[in-house]
Amino acid sequence: MIRRPPRSTLSSSSAASDVYKRQYQRRVRGERGSKMADSQGVSPQDLSLEQLSQVKKQLEQEVQQLQANLQTFKSVIGKCEESKESLEAIVPDNAGKQMLIPLTGSLYVPGKLGSNNKVLVDIGTGYYVRKTGDQAREFFGRKLDMVNQNVEALQRIVSEKQKNLESVNIIMSNKMRTEDKVGGK
Repeated sequence: MIRRPPRSTLSSSSAASDVYKRQYQRRVRGERGSKMADSQGVSPQDLSLEQLSQVKKQLEQEVQQLQANLQTFKSVIGKCEESKESLEAIVPDNAGKQMLIPLTGSLYVPGKLGSNNKVLVDIGTGYYVRKTGDQAREFFGRKLDMVNQNVEALQRIVSEKQKNLESVNIIMSNKMRTEDKVGGK
């Protein structure tokens, strides 16, 4: 997410504007991946071993960060699916029945299901909204669709980065073999 400062702080020479431009450029580079390198005309074969090593390290860090983001998205998917399943237990027949209320992932207290017309839905960053069961199901369905789309896009990016990393490894090993042959003669 790019957070843009209020318009009043943006000017052509402001530091905030420069930060926003850099964030946008990083985002564009992240979405287009190796296409940026192709447009700049830098071939990995033209880089020295030291430069390739730096590129490799950067790619490894990017892959690691993207995989951590994937795990976060998968955690969100799990929570949404769990919430959708929990909504199925909130039916008029269950009003007043005993149930265990989770305080944490492993701590529960006994309670009774009161009014089951509305539920509180965590919409993120500590905000909760009161919704009907149908509205909550619809919300979780939309959220799952959005997160699944993001996961698919992120998996494509990770795959592309891993291919780039593999290419850099091949180029590095070829360069090392070439240097060994030249140094051995």
